[in-house]
Amino acid sequence: MSDAPLSPPATEAGTSSRGHAPRSLRTQFVLFALIGVGNAAVDAAVFTFLVAVLDWRHGIAPLAASVVGFCFGAAHSYVWNSRVTFRFGRSADNATVVGQFLSVAVGGAIVSAIAFSVVRALWPDAHTTLAASKLGAIAVGMVWNFSLLRGWVFSHRRRERLAAQRDFARRTPDPR
Repeated sequence: MSDAPLSPPATEAGTSSRGHAPRSLRTQFVLFALIGVGNAAVDAAVFTFLVAVLDWRHGIAPLAASVVGFCFGAAHSYVWNSRVTFRFGRSADNATVVGQFLSVAVGGAIVSAIAFSVVRALWPDAHTTLAASKLGAIAVGMVWNFSLLRGWVFSHRRRERLAAQRDFARRTPDPR
């Protein structure tokens, strides 16, 4: 008979699966916002390239350019926020995390596109409409992404569960 525990052990309270203490909400939001500046720069650069260089200025093209820019910004967001803001790194559950991140990004692209369209339709100054629409879309996307990334994709509860599962697997003898 093995001395292995019958249920997964709890992780040390207040630590992540990588041994880091979880960051405070304020610290996470500040890091998220700083990384978000980079995300917004990537997003805006792609948008500007498509609109100014490729002349995606008319009809639905600016909206498409906004969504493409958002996708590039989202890729930047995943790389930096998973490692820095939420200290998630790689895990056995990485495919699920990437899938959830992509779900948040797709939802964010939709919400951002709606915000872009609403601001574009309501903005009074034709000369600044595209810039204002893009800024509105970025602001709405930021709130959407932070809320769902922190609460769902990179949650500390998930890390603790994964760490407990890894510890349990290490301590449980192979039935073969």
